[in-house]
Amino acid sequence: MVYFDNAATTFPKPPTVINEMINCMTQYCGNPGRSGHILSLRAAEKIYDCRELLSTMFGVSNPTNVVFTPNTTYALNIAINAFSKRKSHILISDVEHNSVYRTVSGLSKFGIDYDIFTVDPHNTENTLLSLKSKIRSNTSMIVCTHVSNVCGITLPIMEIGKICNKYGIKFIVDGAQSVGTHKINIKNCNIDALCAPGHKGLYGPQGTGFVIFSDKYSNEKSISRLNPFIYGGNGVNSAEKTMPTILPERYEGGTLNTVGIAGLCEGIKFVKSQTEDELFKHSCSIYNRAVEMVSFLPDTKVYCGDIIKSSCLLFNVDGLSSDYVADLLNNDGICVRSGLHCSPLAHKKLKTTDGAVRASFSCFNNLSELESFYKSLKNIVYNR
Repeated sequence: MVYFDNAATTFPKPPTVINEMINCMTQYCGNPGRSGHILSLRAAEKIYDCRELLSTMFGVSNPTNVVFTPNTTYALNIAINAFSKRKSHILISDVEHNSVYRTVSGLSKFGIDYDIFTVDPHNTENTLLSLKSKIRSNTSMIVCTHVSNVCGITLPIMEIGKICNKYGIKFIVDGAQSVGTHKINIKNCNIDALCAPGHKGLYGPQGTGFVIFSDKYSNEKSISRLNPFIYGGNGVNSAEKTMPTILPERYEGGTLNTVGIAGLCEGIKFVKSQTEDELFKHSCSIYNRAVEMVSFLPDTKVYCGDIIKSSCLLFNVDGLSSDYVADLLNNDGICVRSGLHCSPLAHKKLKTTDGAVRASFSCFNNLSELESFYKSLKNIVYNR
C-alpha cells in the first residue's frame, strides 16, 4: 500500500508513539486531576510533560496555556467562541477549511458579521492589501489558516499578526497543515490562539489536538473575559457552578485523552529529533517530483503547481471525476483523497467546485512509492 493522504492524518506513526500508548494503557492510565493515587498522578505528570513540550515548541512560557482537544476543529471552535463579541466583525481568508468557515458563519445568530479577504499565493502584498481593505471599526478577530489543506497555499501569518497588533484585533491561526513542518512562534507572530492537531504533522494519534493561548492570557482577569465553550467537571473548584477562570481548566471539561496525549508526547519528540525544516524539506522534494510527473501527463491539470514549498499535490484528469480517479488509484493500493476536502472556499477560488484529487506526503514517503503512484495514474489517463 502507498499512503498519500497525510494531510488528513499521517500514517504510519513512529514506533515510539505506539509503544508509549501501550505503556500508558498498561502502566499509568489513571484519571488525571481527579485523584491523589499514583496512577492518577502519573497520568497528570505525562499530560503536563506534553504541555511543556508544546509550549516550548511554540514560544509560550506558561505550559498551562496549552488546552487539549480531540482535534483542530474543536480547538478552533473554542478559540473563536472565546474571543467572539456580539455585533462585532470577523475576517477570514478565501482558502479556509469548514472548521473556520462554518464556525464563523454560525455566529451570525449573535449578530456577528464576517467578511472574506482574498489570498494571492504569488504576492504577499496583495493578500495584505485585501485584508486591510476589509477591516472595519468593529473588526474584533482575524481567523486564518497558515497553510491550506487543499494545495499548500501559505498565508503570511507574521505580517497578518503585525496588522492585528496595530489595530488591536485578536488573531487566531489554524495550524492544521503547518504544525510540525513550519516553525511558529506565537509571541513573534502576535498570535492570540494557535489551533492544531496532534495526528498530522506531529505524528501523534487521532483524537488529539490543542489550542495554545498566548502568554497574554496568563492571569485570572484576562482569562475570565474568555467565553467558556464546554461546561463540566475537571477536578477544579467542584463546588462552584461556573467554569474556572484559569487555564487550561476553563476549556477542559471531562476526562482527557491520556493515552492519546501520551502518544502525542512521543510524536513531538520525534519531530524535534528530525527538525521541522528537515521533515518539510523531504515532503517538498516528493512534491516537486510529483508535480513534474503529473504535469507531464496529457489532459491532466495540476493546481498551484508553481507553489514550490508544499506537501499537497492537487490535480484532476479531464473527463474523469476526482472520486473515480481516487477509486481507481485505490484499486492499485494507492491512498489519496478526492472531493472538496472540507474546504469549499478554496475550491471556489481554484475553480474546482466539482472536486479534485489530493496526494499529500510525509517524511515516511519515498520516490519508489511515487513511481508506483505515477504508473497507476498514467494507466488511468491513457485508458480512459
